[in-house]
Amino acid sequence: MPSGIYNDLGTKDLRAMLLDEGALEFILSFSNERYFFAGVDHRFKFCLIGAQKGGTSDRFTAAFRFNPRVAVAPTDFPAFVTDPQNLVTVTRASIHRFSSDSLSIMEFQTQRDYQIADKLYADHPLIGQTVDGAWNLKFTSEFHMTNDRDLFNTAGVGLPLY
Repeated sequence: MPSGIYNDLGTKDLRAMLLDEGALEFILSFSNERYFFAGVDHRFKFCLIGAQKGGTSDRFTAAFRFNPRVAVAPTDFPAFVTDPQNLVTVTRASIHRFSSDSLSIMEFQTQRDYQIADKLYADHPLIGQTVDGAWNLKFTSEFHMTNDRDLFNTAGVGLPLY
């Protein structure tokens, strides 16, 4: 399936269900760099997800390979997924800590990358989190025609906006 299932905001409810009401076992995500699927653009990202209804799991294994230098060929796939060095163990708690609002699953190349992120998120507040006595950031957006179309002058009167 498309890789957006583990990081797009539109699939947050599905991720919440998989994390909190099911046993998520693995996420294996790849680009089509080595042409798993003929006729699909090489940059398209897809993933395999293993999950069970009912019960919960506190961790799952994952692999993320998009860069052409590390992309996996279809013939190498079985050996790749059975080599523990290629897999990253991700905890359910870390997903809630890394992205509590969206439950997006971060893409890690190695277990060491995951451990570094885990340590950073454990010792420091998240951007956007309100902390008493600290400098608190707020995310905003600039003007754009999608959300702010009622503010734009479409009659051609006045100064142009660049």
